Amino acid sequence: MAGQFTRLQKTYQIEDTDGVKLYTGVVHSGENKCKKPTADNEIPLGVIDNDERANDSAFSAGGSQTNRNVAVKLEGIASIKASGVIPAMSRVILGAGGVAKAIPSDAGTYNVLGFAEKAAEDGDVIPVRMAYHVITI
Repeated sequence: MAGQFTRLQKTYQIEDTDGVKLYTGVVHSGENKCKKPTADNEIPLGVIDNDERANDSAFSAGGSQTNRNVAVKLEGIASIKASGVIPAMSRVILGAGGVAKAIPSDAGTYNVLGFAEKAAEDGDVIPVRMAYHVITI
């Protein structure tokens, strides 16, 4: 995204054959590799918000996206797609598929990606101030 303050990014290879679209969170999947999380509350690596590799993307060649490079934002403020309602300034975790989700009210231990900078409805793209930490409720 032109003019975006990108902060720290690192290139990782994608393990997902369908790639990773813009505004998606990813998890670590091996040395210099990343993938979309398959379950809620996995430990976040970062967010794809300045690059993408997907079969239907103008930024990507067609076919399998496995082992193609993608820039992953590791710190700063990242834009990510929301799943469900997220109140402003609430903690968010990664949901399955790489979406941002509000922490459930259930007791448990949560791997927090960061804090929502504004409120979101399902499907919105919102800025999240990345501040990884673990919280127990």
